[in-house]
Amino acid sequence: MRNNKRIEIFDIIKGISAIFIIITHFVFTREQRLQHLFPFYIDTAVPFYMMITGYFFYDTFEKVKSYKIRDFYKKLNLNKRIGRLLFPYLFIIIIEIIIFIYIDRQFEVINIINKGGWGPGSYYTFVSIQIVFMAPIIYFLFKKNSKITFAAIIVLDIIYNIYIAPLSSDAYRMLSLRYIIFILLGIRLNRSIKNNENIKISLIFILIGFIFILGYNYLGYTPKIYFNWSNASSFPVALYAYGIVFILYKGYIRFEKKFNNFFFNFFSLLGKASYHIFLFQMLFYGPLTDIKYNVDGLIKKFNFYPSLIICIIICLIGGLLFYYFEQWIRKKINKK
Repeated sequence: MRNNKRIEIFDIIKGISAIFIIITHFVFTREQRLQHLFPFYIDTAVPFYMMITGYFFYDTFEKVKSYKIRDFYKKLNLNKRIGRLLFPYLFIIIIEIIIFIYIDRQFEVINIINKGGWGPGSYYTFVSIQIVFMAPIIYFLFKKNSKITFAAIIVLDIIYNIYIAPLSSDAYRMLSLRYIIFILLGIRLNRSIKNNENIKISLIFILIGFIFILGYNYLGYTPKIYFNWSNASSFPVALYAYGIVFILYKGYIRFEKKFNNFFFNFFSLLGKASYHIFLFQMLFYGPLTDIKYNVDGLIKKFNFYPSLIICIIICLIGGLLFYYFEQWIRKKINKK
């Protein structure tokens, strides 16, 4: 089995998740979200991203011959990795500021620090950068003793959610601590796939997550630990995402020949451009809607669901163009 086959299925998952993110930031009411069962698939978009991120960190660190944390950081090539996160992010932030100036709208630069900018999902770049710095330590501890590491991370997750998260919603949103368990499970996912782990474990994980999501969203259960973003950053949801990604991977390997068509190649392309799509939807649902074509205006003109389709198409096209534009810029820079 070639390595690129493993990457392709994860690109497909990321591509589908990119569409989920565009959908989740549309103007659905809570009642509509529950009616369409969003907690079971739409709300898992970022958990899928984090799980896959952890998966590839494992591959990166496994190539290091020594067993020293500083060598793991060298392997990461921090300047390049962080640059790939910051360059497109800062480009979008600059456009947002230009829009605010153009429409004569007041804005506070401090929002870049305490909120990540403007628009839904603006926290993601800052959280991703924090994860890059933490990943070598998580991997190192995992390889030392996976059971103790899992126990320690779960305890840390509980303490963080009970005592720290309620203090500030902005801090909770901007800190990566809530996603450490996702990165750790992504690392475990890689090892489990290489060891051909029994699918029963993933089914148990899905069941645990399903019961939690069902209870929290539909049966009136109030979590005793996860007060914020229970559908997107709680431990049971991490287990749920792990199980789904594992099973999707297994299904892909079994039926991989059927995945070689335009439909899946398109989603694979979306996966490669998913970060740029994510940033563009942040711009689209944020400052860009203040110029003329806001979402409410679209709904009045085209009705609700046609407007959703329009928003998806705009964000996908805009994100893909942004992706190719950055590639073109990088090639120009590298030639100099």
